Amino acid sequence: MSTKAELSALTALGPKLVPFFKAVLVYFVVLAGDDDLEARGPSWTGVLVKVLPILSLVLFVLLHEGLTLGLLGPECWFSRRVLLALALSALADALLVWPAHFLSGMAVFGVAHLLYIAAFGFRPLRPVLGLALYALSAWAVSFLVPSLTGPLALGVPLYALVLATMLWRAVASSRRPTAPWSGLCPRVGGLLFAASDALIGFHMFHRPIPHSQALIMATYYAAQLGMALSIVGRSGAEEDGLRVLPVRPG
Repeated sequence: MSTKAELSALTALGPKLVPFFKAVLVYFVVLAGDDDLEARGPSWTGVLVKVLPILSLVLFVLLHEGLTLGLLGPECWFSRRVLLALALSALADALLVWPAHFLSGMAVFGVAHLLYIAAFGFRPLRPVLGLALYALSAWAVSFLVPSLTGPLALGVPLYALVLATMLWRAVASSRRPTAPWSGLCPRVGGLLFAASDALIGFHMFHRPIPHSQALIMATYYAAQLGMALSIVGRSGAEEDGLRVLPVRPG
């Protein structure tokens, strides 16, 4: 794709992303800068403001696919998984507003990561990268273990394992998109997702981080934007990793 065509494609994406950027702005104006937020406790208004950016990315995926995601058509193989992962992420965001539902929210995010893993696939495998990321994840979790009790003692390491797998597959993904820049989106998105969750873990279970809420949500929203943009430039043949290989005789 020529530079002119790439710029044209980016310009076409702009209107579809306007709701996302507006929703992020509303979040940071309404919630992230509110020093009394924790004292007032959870509210449905807070839930709505928090999940709107992710719901806006769900809308982006639908608009980009022309509102034709029948969830059955092979042409939407990749986008379908990204869409469902974003929808589950919105649900997890809502659950995490209430501290009592932390484990439930973490579990739903884990399922969302499994959908991202299914979207990115396991070709090429790049096992050395995977081993390095698993080792890094284990090292990071070791700082949290002393503060993990009850179900969290198992739940947090398991979530870290799934998160590391998602990051491995996002970085290892070898796509051939018609928009080359979009090939970087899942890699950047995966890295930012890992950074956001690391901030949550260290803030909750190791030591408080100044301005943690703003840092966590800024990296998180940017991560999900990267995941959503990874659908750009995919053809139907590229979306199904099994169909780009020769069929083996039965």
